[in-house]
Amino acid sequence: MDRLYQHVCSKCHKSYKYKWNLLRHLKYECGVAPQFVCKLCQKAFTQKSSLKSHVAYVHGNDWTPRSKDKGVHMCPRCNKMYSYKNNLSRHIKYECGQSPQFQCPSCFRNFAQKSNLKTHMLTVHGVKYTEPHLLPNAEGFFQCPQCDKKYNYKGSLKRHMTYECAYTDPHLVPDAEGFFKCSQCDKRYTYRSSVKRHMKYECGIRPQFQCPYCSRHFTQKSSLKSHYLTIHAQEERMKLAGQRVATQN
Repeated sequence: MDRLYQHVCSKCHKSYKYKWNLLRHLKYECGVAPQFVCKLCQKAFTQKSSLKSHVAYVHGNDWTPRSKDKGVHMCPRCNKMYSYKNNLSRHIKYECGQSPQFQCPSCFRNFAQKSNLKTHMLTVHGVKYTEPHLLPNAEGFFQCPQCDKKYNYKGSLKRHMTYECAYTDPHLVPDAEGFFKCSQCDKRYTYRSSVKRHMKYECGIRPQFQCPYCSRHFTQKSSLKSHYLTIHAQEERMKLAGQRVATQN
């Protein structure tokens, strides 16, 4: 006997390389009726993995039942089979006997499901489903959806839409002097992030950071911190020093 297959079944003398294989054989196979039955042809198997392989290769359907609705659901029109009822319902509603309704704006290929179109656009054309303007048009140009300007490269269009075109918020585009101006109060900032923070936390908004010592309000947390360090921190230190002196006396 091959030394590699030293684990032998005492009933049928089958040998196995690993002990756990022998234990599984004794528990599910040897002298035990096959308990995994194919719902399509009633063929029985001793192992669940064997049943999965059988359904996949013989009946052309993946066996992945994981819900209460598990089983085999067959389309009454084309006899296509699904493990889940909701997959069959989607197939009948969007696919079976119907023309694909999701079209790629670049190569005009049609898809029955939106998820397939999304995958196609990302893997084939390198753009997200929500960014069709980043696909080249019929002439091979990248065209701005706001002003119809055309560019040879995708990067040029993205730069145009970020810094130039009114497609973006006007306060995020620098003015002639290179500053970013608030569209509400005309305050100007050197950095785009500064005007964005100003519009989010300051402009037209009641200051939300309140000093617990004097009830003064600030629009930024950093301003409140500076206020405390310059005004109240010294007062706190003097107060603590006075308490120590009183305790010592």
